[in-house]
Amino acid sequence: MEVLFWIVLIGLLLLEGREPFIQLRQRQDKINGTTAKWFFKNYPQVGGLLLALVVVFFSLHLAQALLGIVLLIRAADVLISGAEVIALKANIPPIVIGVVIIGLGTSMPEFFVNIISALNSNTDLAFGNIVGSNISNMGFVVGIAGWIAGRIHIQKSVITAEMPVMLASTLLIIFQVLDVPPFGYAAIRPNLSAQDGLVMLLGLSMYLLYTFHVIADVPPNPQVGQKYEERYGRQEQFHAWLKALSQIGLGIAGLYLGGEFTVSGATAIAVGLGAGTLVVGVIIGVGTSLPELAAAIASVLKNQMDLVIGNVVGSNIFNILLILGITSLIEPIQLNSGIVGHLVFLLITTILFFIALGTKRELSRLEAQLLTFLGAGYLIYSFATG
Repeated sequence: MEVLFWIVLIGLLLLEGREPFIQLRQRQDKINGTTAKWFFKNYPQVGGLLLALVVVFFSLHLAQALLGIVLLIRAADVLISGAEVIALKANIPPIVIGVVIIGLGTSMPEFFVNIISALNSNTDLAFGNIVGSNISNMGFVVGIAGWIAGRIHIQKSVITAEMPVMLASTLLIIFQVLDVPPFGYAAIRPNLSAQDGLVMLLGLSMYLLYTFHVIADVPPNPQVGQKYEERYGRQEQFHAWLKALSQIGLGIAGLYLGGEFTVSGATAIAVGLGAGTLVVGVIIGVGTSLPELAAAIASVLKNQMDLVIGNVVGSNIFNILLILGITSLIEPIQLNSGIVGHLVFLLITTILFFIALGTKRELSRLEAQLLTFLGAGYLIYSFATG
């Protein structure tokens, strides 16, 4: 991991630092406070890489986490660009791209963490990862995006279709963990069995069928072609599709690698502080939600607000139905009675998130702030009870 860290760090510095270096050479003024402000405003990713380079001499784990954050943000930007092209070329609504492509792509770090945890029979960490990630998605990702945007308008389909699926998925795992009939049987301790995993995967299949049905029913829009030409110019069909798919592939790969750096660094720091297994999982969940945060920030800056909410909702659905489902099939998830408080927090956050989005079909800055405080409150609760 250390060798890979240096390869990625040096490679990104060479790739991302070329343009700002040329700009600095062309500037006539000396390096001063104004120049530094200009540099960090226009090239924050390079500033983050330089910070990671400095921090590595004090803490390799913290440097890994910083490098992961930078890589996540850059990869998310590439992913969003590719998704935009696909949406325009195929006449697919941005909300569907956000739910399927970006939602699934940015869930890859959670997927990686849970598979490794299941293979090591560390199921407490795996479950804490998903709960922490979903609460962080609703609290921090949407909250911070709302702070930046000021106000996010919500499409009706999100309220009437995607949000109910996310709420139903949350209720499903709560009923399964607590063995509420007919979703479970009396058990000595809370758990998710292989049968529970099959039910979750069945729910995912139904959700994907519905999503593809929505795509099939999208009416032709004559303005799509014009919008595509204005934004991306006249390109050959094959080259346009190849470039877009390559961007999505590179974006997902970068999110995966960035999530691995962030999670490995955060895990080492948490273990060093003596945190419990479930708390470590929650911390990892917050770390693995960074791809969603990066994608949300990139979407806000590109004025693609549909992707902000669609990405979070889609990611939460995939986290529960796909990742927990596969994890349960690999290794049944055994939990302790302390998980009940985390489940209550997850349910309350999901319901409040639904209410916040449903209020006049928009998310205000005040509601975004409340969601952020809710996410912070869950972290405090986790540390206090861990």
